[in-house]
Amino acid sequence: MSLLARLAPHLPYVRRYARALTGDQSTGDNYVRVALEALAAGERQLSPDMTPRVALYHVFHAIWSSTGAQLETNPAALGHDDASNRLMRIAPRSRQAFLLTALEGFTPSEAAQILGSDVHSVERLIAEAQAEIDAELATDVLIIEDEAIISADIESLVKELGHRVTATATTHDEAVDAVARHRPGLVLADIHDRGAPRADLPDHQALPARNGEGGDQPGALLPPRQPEAGGLKRFRRPA
Repeated sequence: MSLLARLAPHLPYVRRYARALTGDQSTGDNYVRVALEALAAGERQLSPDMTPRVALYHVFHAIWSSTGAQLETNPAALGHDDASNRLMRIAPRSRQAFLLTALEGFTPSEAAQILGSDVHSVERLIAEAQAEIDAELATDVLIIEDEAIISADIESLVKELGHRVTATATTHDEAVDAVARHRPGLVLADIHDRGAPRADLPDHQALPARNGEGGDQPGALLPPRQPEAGGLKRFRRPA
């Protein structure tokens, strides 16, 4: 079987991985192309001790690690904060181990072969990457709920998910005061609180919020000044 026939089924996946690893499809494709050219020219060989897919990723990593890993742009300098750039902020080695297992579905043992490492080290790198991702996603939360037991349950759940509860409020006025003291990244609000006055937060205090009622049907994000039952509202952070 020719080299192309052996590798063709795996090329779409290694291109996907290259894009996630480098943060850009064009850049990722360049490294895939260089890896394939090195294989075609005999400069690199597919290891007979690995499956073709694992061996292909191993060659790709050998190429990328020798150049791309040293030439990465600092995501903070790009001025964006999208998911791709947040992923790029993870240390390269941890990002590789995480993507190989979480995105590409390799086992830790296979990822260790690709990275030229051992299973224990790969599992440690995966844990480090997950911890960095959790830290990136963590935000400050304001809870608006007039039932003390429910409020405590929500606070416990939010903390278990790695977020920080900066304040809890039972009325609209308490919520406005809490926002004035510290602007949260997310508001979890009981929009059916009957004790709340029918008043709006000022536009500059509009916040992203989730309806806490309705079981598995959380409220959709709505624009500022969209009235809701009970006078409380769900807010979206202005673009």
